[in-house]
Amino acid sequence: MMAQHGVTDLSPYRAAYDAARETLPGGGWLAERRTVALNRFLALGIPTAKAEEWRYADLKPLRRTAFPHAEETAPPDHQALERLMIKGLDGPRLVFVNGRLDRARSRLAGLGPGVRLRSLREVLLTGGQSLKDLIADLESADALAALNTAMMRDGYVIEIANGVTPTAPIEIVHLSHDAEDRGVHLRHIIRLGAGARAEIVETYGGDASGYFLNALSQITLADGAHLRLLRRQREGARALHLARSFAILGAARLDMHLLATGAASARSELRVEFTTEGGAVSFDAVQLAGAGQTLDCLSHLDHAVPGCGSVQRYRGVLAGGARASFSGKVSVAKGAQKTVATQQAKSLLLDRRAEANTRPELEIYADDVICSHGATMGAIDPAQLFYLMARGLDEEAARALLVEAFVAELIADLPPGPIADVCHADAAAWLAGPTQGSR
Repeated sequence: MMAQHGVTDLSPYRAAYDAARETLPGGGWLAERRTVALNRFLALGIPTAKAEEWRYADLKPLRRTAFPHAEETAPPDHQALERLMIKGLDGPRLVFVNGRLDRARSRLAGLGPGVRLRSLREVLLTGGQSLKDLIADLESADALAALNTAMMRDGYVIEIANGVTPTAPIEIVHLSHDAEDRGVHLRHIIRLGAGARAEIVETYGGDASGYFLNALSQITLADGAHLRLLRRQREGARALHLARSFAILGAARLDMHLLATGAASARSELRVEFTTEGGAVSFDAVQLAGAGQTLDCLSHLDHAVPGCGSVQRYRGVLAGGARASFSGKVSVAKGAQKTVATQQAKSLLLDRRAEANTRPELEIYADDVICSHGATMGAIDPAQLFYLMARGLDEEAARALLVEAFVAELIADLPPGPIADVCHADAAAWLAGPTQGSR
């Protein structure tokens, strides 16, 4: 077992687990796994900057309090949820408030045959045997994945049968509120059968309380499946956000998009294991950070078999003394010939106090591959700024236009419609806010 990451007193976490244990869904096999997971978390400890993969993450709040489960308070103002929902989407929707499914605000009509959309809590309360092996796969994961296994209380389970394509995107909305020093622990399961296709958009948001959202997604795609997953991170200004996706691919395609603008500290992560020739992944991530935020993005794509491809593109825009980081690792195993993997990271600094970190990593043990990475960072080009101002734009408008063009390339690859529109609106709102005006 790995050594502890730090000397933090973790006894409050055991106390929080003991207090919640009787209310956590699932007994028998899951109760045993929860106990094993908690003990693993306590043995490993909270990662520090000395751990390579956590070098740029800000986890200090986890050393201050154990973040026991958020209370099931009265429903929030309807307007709070309206601001997070995507206008123009008429398909299925699940709404979670403080980590619990809000069935009254969810919409489960129109799923169609071959599409199952359920609350994780409901699945676990009926035994959860179908998830036993999947949850067991993470028993040797790191400390914070173990904490998620121990404390997960709800989430969603999306299962799509072979050859089925839902008629509309599936929308997931998460709202945290009145949760000062409280935690929201979510586990999401996505399973697509052979030849199935789906589009899922998740939105995370919250109020001004200092809460911890800990979400872990497990994705399994069979041969011929295609999943497009968009994650909008719009947490409250004092929140700690941790969202991690673990994907296992057959000869399937995963297109993942991240647009992060919220939280005081956020970590977004994608880990992919290719298991069959013909798998493909694209990962587009945009982080817009300001006002002292710390946004961290990490990926690890494990090309364990031949003939798979991956494309990663990252854009970071930093203002107001922010810190934003991207760490991208591509592993190509011995024998994984014909791998094609590219990675490009670009960061734009709008403030002299801002800090951008980029850490590309290629680990290659095969010789017939095409792998590349590139990274750039810098300020707005004065010549481009002058060009726009010479054509009648004031400096503020010219700067905003250049920043918008910098990130628009990644958003433009989303299919036209409400989802792409809301991403453009999120970026425009950030550009119009006080963070963009920093110098």
